[in-house]
Amino acid sequence: LFSLCAIFPLFNFFKYNTIFDISNFNYESYSFNYNSVDFDAYQMLLEAIKFTDATEIKYGSNIITSILFFIPRSIWKSKMELSGAIIANYYGAAFTNLSCPYVAEFYVAFGSFGVMFFSVLLGFIIKKLDNWFSGYSIKKIGYSSIALGISIYWFRGSMLPTNAYLFALLISYFLLLFVLNITRKTKIK
Repeated sequence: LFSLCAIFPLFNFFKYNTIFDISNFNYESYSFNYNSVDFDAYQMLLEAIKFTDATEIKYGSNIITSILFFIPRSIWKSKMELSGAIIANYYGAAFTNLSCPYVAEFYVAFGSFGVMFFSVLLGFIIKKLDNWFSGYSIKKIGYSSIALGISIYWFRGSMLPTNAYLFALLISYFLLLFVLNITRKTKIK
């Protein structure tokens, strides 16, 4: 609560000002505003809960779609759209390019069970990545750096495009290591 009420207005100030303008800061001008566009992820969580309760859970099709992002919609006819767009369309919003945080994606996938199950699973994955990052294998440090680095973007959503970026970076890193391994074996400088 302290960070939302005290720290967030300060961050909001620095979106438009520099450190040299700090003497102009006052909390009345940059007070905490729940209607700010910066809180769309929180609103989408609430809308995802309302949407899922009003319609039905998606039985993981949103998560499968985000993992199999590389299959074109022309081949996979039932491939889901972004969860944020589906929810926005359901409520008749004019703007449908909305993020949907991972907790909301888990709720859309399997309801409350999905939030609990996937949060625990995600905790195990992050623990493993954190252990890799603290290890001595440069390959594992690279993989964990990419995954943990993009996790901030992934947590805010949307899961489908974020997984596409994540897998593209991981595949690029794998190919780089593969080429380095080949050159090391053939002693090409």
